[in-house]
Amino acid sequence: MYLKYPTDLPSATATIQELSTPSTAPTVEKIVPLHPGEFLIKLKEDADPDVWRHVKWDEDIHGKSSADKGIYTGLEEVLKYLEKEGYIGSYDDDVLDQMKQHPDTKSLGDCLYTWNETVLEKNELGETIAKDVPLFGTERVDQKKGDRKERGKGRKKEKIKKQKEKETQEGQGKEQEDQKQEKDQDDQIEKEKDEKKDKQEKEEEEEGKEEEEEETEGQEQEEEEEEQEQEEEEQKKKEEEKEEEDRRAALEKEQKEEEQIDREHMDDAEKKARERHRIEEEEWIEWYHWLAVLPLFTCVVS
Repeated sequence: MYLKYPTDLPSATATIQELSTPSTAPTVEKIVPLHPGEFLIKLKEDADPDVWRHVKWDEDIHGKSSADKGIYTGLEEVLKYLEKEGYIGSYDDDVLDQMKQHPDTKSLGDCLYTWNETVLEKNELGETIAKDVPLFGTERVDQKKGDRKERGKGRKKEKIKKQKEKETQEGQGKEQEDQKQEKDQDDQIEKEKDEKKDKQEKEEEEEGKEEEEEETEGQEQEEEEEEQEQEEEEQKKKEEEKEEEDRRAALEKEQKEEEQIDREHMDDAEKKARERHRIEEEEWIEWYHWLAVLPLFTCVVS
């Protein structure tokens, strides 16, 4: 992922002398060249944090085949130089080019500093000897295999092996890609089926809701019509009752008027009868008077 960002770097033949040396560095005694084909990869101080997980890389790098190492195929030791990490090892040309373009790479060198740091070691005869040791070692993993020629043969075989493994991986990758595409197609078909099923269920649900709403609206409309009919019947009944009351009131009024007229007629007749009776009484009284005084009048005449 880092190879997308080329940077300006020194050539592969640049030396570590081009690197800045901190003021706290020990006094340099000499410059020791690396083995032919080896390079010191110096990293930037602000390199990606994952780059510094060298312990994990160091554990994994020797436990995997070279085909699994990718850009770190040539890594042989994880080093520490003046408190700053880097790599030292031999790399294939294509890997070396990738290292040069890596954004975390500061520079490449083919030699390193050493200074007076002596350790005691035992040789093959069991003798204790003093040995100057640089800050970091340059022992290579493939040194034990023999001379440079043997190493070259081993590298060629390793390269052929890597090529075969790469082809095998590509074949497996293509098969995996085909399987992935087939799985993706099956997943897409299942997804389309699920979407179609969900859509159908949603449509059926919406249709059911519409039917339910229509049925509810129909029931509400029927109830409204029934209520309206009841209100109309009640209104009609009230109007009929009012008409009946008005008719009764008119009839009662008419009866009262007739009774009043009859009463008035009766009063007139009664008055007339009383008047006749009074007149008759007066006439009778007058007759009685004449009858009473008639003998007296007869006596006087006689």
